[in-house]
Amino acid sequence: MKKIGLFLCSVLVAVCSIVVPHAGTNTSCVKASTNKTPIDMYLIGGQSNAAGYSVIRSNPTETFKNVAYSGITDVNFRNGMGESISTSALDYSNIKWQVTGGLGADSTKIGPEYGMAKVLNEYYTGDKKAIIFKTAAGGTSLLDKTIELSEKRGNWYPRSLWEEGYKPDITQNIVGNDPTGLLYEFFVENFKKVYNGLVDNGYEPQIKGMVWMQGETDIRGDYEQYGNTLKTFISDIREDIFKITNDEQTKAMPFVIGKIAPSFSAWNNVNVPKIQEQQERVANEVGGVATVSTDDLIIVREDGTINGTDRYHFNFQDAFKLGCRFAEKAVELSDMKYVEVTAINGKLTYEFDENDDTRIKFFLTPDEHHKLKRITVNGKDETSNVSENCLIVISDKKRTTAEVEFVKKEKYKITYEMDEENVGIVNGNRFVYEGETAEFTFGAREGYKIIKISVNGVEIDSEKTGEYFYGKVENVSGELNIAVEIEKIATDKDTSLNSAESGEGCNGAINISPAGLFLLGIGFIFFAVKRSKIKI
Repeated sequence: MKKIGLFLCSVLVAVCSIVVPHAGTNTSCVKASTNKTPIDMYLIGGQSNAAGYSVIRSNPTETFKNVAYSGITDVNFRNGMGESISTSALDYSNIKWQVTGGLGADSTKIGPEYGMAKVLNEYYTGDKKAIIFKTAAGGTSLLDKTIELSEKRGNWYPRSLWEEGYKPDITQNIVGNDPTGLLYEFFVENFKKVYNGLVDNGYEPQIKGMVWMQGETDIRGDYEQYGNTLKTFISDIREDIFKITNDEQTKAMPFVIGKIAPSFSAWNNVNVPKIQEQQERVANEVGGVATVSTDDLIIVREDGTINGTDRYHFNFQDAFKLGCRFAEKAVELSDMKYVEVTAINGKLTYEFDENDDTRIKFFLTPDEHHKLKRITVNGKDETSNVSENCLIVISDKKRTTAEVEFVKKEKYKITYEMDEENVGIVNGNRFVYEGETAEFTFGAREGYKIIKISVNGVEIDSEKTGEYFYGKVENVSGELNIAVEIEKIATDKDTSLNSAESGEGCNGAINISPAGLFLLGIGFIFFAVKRSKIKI
């Protein structure tokens, strides 16, 4: 009996280890099998100094056992004969579970991943690991251009700026392929592949941040456009990472911008500060974004000699320093408490309570003739809690995300009823927006006066200012019909005539002046002579 009991227990244990629970099933048997191993992800994107063109040469390299890597660089999409694009390097089976040198554009080079791994290796111990994901391509533009190597590889133009219905073709390398957003799409799809591969193999990835080293290709052009496009890129990439991970925190994913080196291609390159200015502007205007300096990482010396790998790329030591700075800043941002706001058709600003940093006050400012449609904070709809365009929430998260959308107000028609020959509209519109105030001023023609102003059949209070009458309707919620009533002002002549017609004045007698009496007499004699045919 003991042997049978032991056998049955073994069978039950085996069943518990393989059974897949259905909805409502007690999951105690499978609890162990559903545990996920946490792993933190750091993302790298950009052009050649992100891809990694810094030659190792004789420099010794280390191996960082707590940091893994999965990446792909320098893929062409626009100069082939229709060859399929392979991303097998990103397969889960090809993940490099320890970072070392040679993970740049080829096995003789490094990129930021090497210095990042050095720093991160000290943060991750025991079973918890970090993984660096990279997709980058040398000589490529953020703008919708085909300059330099974007001619072969496409550009990073962000998704929300694409034409409606457009989707980049990242499946093949073929002449004539539309360059718009190829690298943006490639980055997102590559991330999805690596992320899902980790999930499918028992990991629970958490996105800690992204670093961006790009801009050298765009140092001659519309600098403000570059800055605005970079802001859109950050917003779009955060949104697309969120769609893949369903992690609300990724909507405020830390984003670190590597500033272009002033010694790129030439000592004290005069075009670099204009890009740097835009990079700093974006960091100041977007929550959870910071920059790291490269001013001391010399590529071309003052005397024109080369300190970098070549005129465009950092040497090994400086590429290592840049990677360290990226990791340190990404970790700093991931530990920092901040708010990332997104506003459509308006502005959304905030402030922390000086005595309680979990208490955040938001200020909503719609564009002209717009109203609030919806505001969410950390994915929760807070629209009903907005009062006088302010919202106060409690958030204990390190990264709080707030999104607001304003929509166009209804536009209502205003019509007027009045004697247009004797009343004029001094000031008044033909329409008004929902919730706003309709104001109007009328003036009557000489000899008339305004006695009443009605709106939709209801008399309103109005005031006289000089010769004009002023009125208004606040918080309009529908179409308006404004009626103006006037009356003629009585003159002295009108008064005398009215009195005569009524037989009133001097108790019924008519008063005539002496001159009038004389003229009346002459008229009477003339009438009499004419009647008697007397010749004079």
